[in-house]
Amino acid sequence: ASPYVSDLGQHPVLLALRNTATVPPISSLKKCVVQVIRKSYLEYKGSSPPPRLASILAFILQLFKETNTDIYEVELLLPGILKCLVLVSEPQVKRLATENLQYMVKACQVGSEEEPSAQLTSVFRQFIQDYGMRYYYQVYSILETVATLDQQVVIHLISTLTQSLKDSEQKWG
Repeated sequence: ASPYVSDLGQHPVLLALRNTATVPPISSLKKCVVQVIRKSYLEYKGSSPPPRLASILAFILQLFKETNTDIYEVELLLPGILKCLVLVSEPQVKRLATENLQYMVKACQVGSEEEPSAQLTSVFRQFIQDYGMRYYYQVYSILETVATLDQQVVIHLISTLTQSLKDSEQKWG
């Protein structure tokens, strides 16, 4: 089931959500849609990825491209996208997850004067704590991508990265 991003522009949910900035009830609908996506389509059962992951990631990317991105939405969806980047090796999923990551980091930069979003930094802190010791190569690779987009986010994570390295060294001796 390969997603066709060009076809997604005509998806009825995306068509309805395009006016989130001007119509408050639509904004509430968008929040609900984002919550459903997170709970129903980005939840892992053990270590196996959710079904239709590439299609969901393509939908999320199109949603963010066509509507105003809210930090609340990034907070809900970014952890699942980061988990995809760590646990899934399928090239299409990796590409779509990376595009989502890049779009979310850029969206969080808008309106933030040099200081990264506290919520964005918090999501990455939790990500490092959850995956830093076991998947350090993938974590650092992801943070390298983030650093090219917003160095300040990674700079604010240095203490967390340092602690993760210390914990890893202590665990492995």
